[in-house]
Amino acid sequence: MYLTRETIMATMDYIFSSTSPGSEIVFDYVVPPSSQKFLHRLVFKLISRKVSRAGEPWKSFFDPDSLMMDLKAAGFSNIKNIDPETINALFFRGRTDKLAVGNFGHLMKAVV
Repeated sequence: MYLTRETIMATMDYIFSSTSPGSEIVFDYVVPPSSQKFLHRLVFKLISRKVSRAGEPWKSFFDPDSLMMDLKAAGFSNIKNIDPETINALFFRGRTDKLAVGNFGHLMKAVV
């Protein structure tokens, strides 16, 4: 989210071309605010302002299906989007501090 789309895709091309077949990449990304309900967009706007003031503006957003197609076009296979509900079930279940991934956070997994 802190890099431009062009930089991210160039990095994916580099990873695919310079990594051994069968290697995997997992990375997080943010879905477009426009894909969220009003209250989630409002929360996003507040967080976005805060991180921007800290010197780390969010520069890229990806629709999961489009990102999967871009990775496939770059040569990756076994591409899997991991949505916030799944992330929370896998990694944050049972926490007493209520830490969780919000609606914007996704993971993408792909095989070289």
